[in-house]
Amino acid sequence: PASNARYYLEHRVAPYQLLLLQALPPDGKTSIHLHAIETEQFYPLWGECTISCGWPARQNTGLAELTQSSDLYAPRRDAPSKRSVPPGIVHQLVAGPRGALNAILVCDTLARTLGELEHQYVRWTERRRQTPAW
Repeated sequence: PASNARYYLEHRVAPYQLLLLQALPPDGKTSIHLHAIETEQFYPLWGECTISCGWPARQNTGLAELTQSSDLYAPRRDAPSKRSVPPGIVHQLVAGPRGALNAILVCDTLARTLGELEHQYVRWTERRRQTPAW
């Protein structure tokens, strides 16, 4: 699973919550993966980043896309739900031409470090784009 993301912070902020600081280089991306039990909440700090999401590959329902644009930088009541990936959802982050810096809050985890997080690596089974369900 190819990923050129770098992580500069791994901090347990509460029981069952791990905070990560992630940097993606220009046009960088994470691996395509899912978490069986963990929810990830993304907070863009700088740059541009797209979250591509789809249902687990075995369901073959394709790929949806949600762009984290500058309007999500301002505090908004509905913003966290639009940046969350629940358990079982295949996802990948792709940075824009300037790269991206993201804070990621991993919820419902027993992990104390990035290396302890539970990942299942997958491949997209269909490239058809769909409108996000969130």
